[in-house]
Amino acid sequence: MGLKEYYEESKQRVSDRFAEDFELIDVITVPSVNDKSLTFDNVGYVLESTVLYIDIRRSTSLSDKHQKGTTGKLYSSFVEEMIRAARYHGGHVRGIVGDRVMVVYDREKNGKDCFTNAVNTAYLMNSIMSYVIKPYFKKRYNNTIECGIGIDYGSMLVTKVGTISRTEDHGNYKDLVWLGRPANRASKLTDQANKDGYDAIIITEKVFDEYKRRNPTSSRDITENLWKPVQVGVGDKKLSCYTADIVMTAISDAHDAEGG
Repeated sequence: MGLKEYYEESKQRVSDRFAEDFELIDVITVPSVNDKSLTFDNVGYVLESTVLYIDIRRSTSLSDKHQKGTTGKLYSSFVEEMIRAARYHGGHVRGIVGDRVMVVYDREKNGKDCFTNAVNTAYLMNSIMSYVIKPYFKKRYNNTIECGIGIDYGSMLVTKVGTISRTEDHGNYKDLVWLGRPANRASKLTDQANKDGYDAIIITEKVFDEYKRRNPTSSRDITENLWKPVQVGVGDKKLSCYTADIVMTAISDAHDAEGG
């Protein structure tokens, strides 16, 4: 096919896409890229839920300082442990880019709400980072690593993008795209977390209020004494949030019992 023919076909594909109606389907569970109802055609799911991002601070400088094999092992360990932490609290990993992991939650699952699951995931992730990965890396390579976690809640449009491919790497030709403020803001909060005076975890005011409301007894000390209100710059606006550096007592106690 010549470039002129390619050009004409491209114009036709784009015109056909925009000529069709777009179907929106409300869902309460997190879709996967293999969901058969979510096609490459003009159809998308609308999910109102929480989204969490986590990544390593100063990852570029870590790559510059350490050998490729060392950073490879660090990224592999970090991503694996964060995935396991997400699954422990019912999260669905829906994106891994380098050392950044995206987790989305079903609105309600096994008697737990998305706010409780997301915040508890953040506690577990921060605990594993603080008491497993960080001390090991410090002892082995004499360098300190930190992570940042951001959480937001709201409505997101989920669409499948890509194209059908029959090649051996066909899985790389499709993905889910998460459109909406929650995914964008959670990512931006992650960029701010654990630097510029913010603690390791930043959650929006909506997430904080709902978590506190749904966990009135178990979370009283945590929400009233360990979280602090902050204003976080997201784009050209200031967003009301809460920040904390909370870890799970059972994990910190197990670490201390081993002599730190």
